[in-house]
Amino acid sequence: MLRDNTNRLLWMRCAIGQTWNQTSGRCTGDAKPMNWQQALQLAHGYVFNQQTGWRLPNMKELNTIVERQCVRPAINEGLFPDTPADDFWTSTPSMTDPTKSWVVAFFNGSNATKTQTLFPYVRLVKTAD
Repeated sequence: MLRDNTNRLLWMRCAIGQTWNQTSGRCTGDAKPMNWQQALQLAHGYVFNQQTGWRLPNMKELNTIVERQCVRPAINEGLFPDTPADDFWTSTPSMTDPTKSWVVAFFNGSNATKTQTLFPYVRLVKTAD
């Protein structure tokens, strides 16, 4: 886990499907793509590191970990190693199309709405105590 004191958030260092390796300081395994409903369902009641309260981040939250001066991936790889340079779901639905939700693209830091049946990646967050 990684604590963001500024925004009072706790982040999973690895995407869902990957496992943190304390010895190497890396995420191992393959990130698991899933559709939006699967991502929301996974987050509901998720237990990680003996903690509950994990959720899909909203658009504003996920954008706080984008490193705009980096590309492929547009994230601090020292803090979030082995992040796929691809789309990650947010919990923020589109206001104009109920079949779409927002993603953050970690290949370049851009934002877009995507059809909820597509299969981006997932990183969960929780509010820090």
